[in-house]
Amino acid sequence: MSPPPSPFWPTVWLALALVLAKAVHWSLPELTARRLGEYVTDLGVSAHQDVLFAIAFGLVWGLALRISRHSPRAQRVVWRGFLAMAAFCVFYAVASIQIFAFLRSPLTYPLLYVAGDMKSMRSSIGSFVSPSLVVGLFGAPILFLVLCRRTPGHAGPPATPRRWAARAAAGIGIAACLFAAQQAAGGQWRDRDDFLIVRNPHWAFLASAAVEMAGGHGVRIDEPFPQEFLTDFEVTPRPPRRARGPRPRNVLLVVMETTGARYLSLYGSRYDTTPSLVRESSRALVFDAFYCHIGMTANSG
Repeated sequence: MSPPPSPFWPTVWLALALVLAKAVHWSLPELTARRLGEYVTDLGVSAHQDVLFAIAFGLVWGLALRISRHSPRAQRVVWRGFLAMAAFCVFYAVASIQIFAFLRSPLTYPLLYVAGDMKSMRSSIGSFVSPSLVVGLFGAPILFLVLCRRTPGHAGPPATPRRWAARAAAGIGIAACLFAAQQAAGGQWRDRDDFLIVRNPHWAFLASAAVEMAGGHGVRIDEPFPQEFLTDFEVTPRPPRRARGPRPRNVLLVVMETTGARYLSLYGSRYDTTPSLVRESSRALVFDAFYCHIGMTANSG
């Protein structure tokens, strides 16, 4: 009987792919000791949960391979399923970097529910799609599978005491690095506006979906709201006051979500898209330039 396949190297390549995906989020540092130290810290903190996910992923599939070891056919199915799921995890890791750039958060079930589905987010996320992203989405999983094929697929000969000592030392080193990253994530790193990059995107979505299926309190748009909420919009009539001069003019602020100025006929669009605004502009103040505090919907609240 041939030795069972080993998930060791696929797990290593998966962890490396997840770390490299997070590295895309960080710009390359200046070649100074301080900036390199900050870069290593940022990358380690932001990717330590991804390494933990890859290890847990490999252990679960390793257990499945051991359970199916008495049936070569079942073991082949489990092995191929393991590689396919790992390749999909690589694909999702690359996609999640762009999702985070848009949402400033990993994708979760409540976020997907509020958006309706991925089709509703397609127009917004589509602006982030670039040739390099497409290459990464498909090239990274293919490279992962190539590396898995080129590295040993079975466990090696029985380990000697020296090999066991080396493995133990490596394990202790990895555990120490992960513990240090976790401690840093719970410290001053939490004050960053991109703190949610720390979360592993795969686990974030799976955990939120599991909570929802278990009857958790997720976001609901179709639930009726209490009638007492309407009191916030009640206007208490005031007694008329004696006029002491001209009253100030009212200001009407019109906000349009995800609407570029180039699509408004008020600003020269080739189509008559906003005729009411054009009519109102004759007795209003129209600005030709305006600076917003941030240009992304997810962060403007």
